Amino acid sequence: MIDTLPPWLWIPLAIALWGYLALDALVRHHNRRKENR
Repeated sequence: MIDTLPPWLWIPLAIALWGYLALDALVRHHNRRKENR
């Protein structure tokens, strides 16, 4: 599969993935709280 990626690429890739997931969760939580006024 993706075993051809160099090891140093996994760190920024994981950071970007977790950052995206955290940002998405924050945005959804903020939008939900804004709608429930």
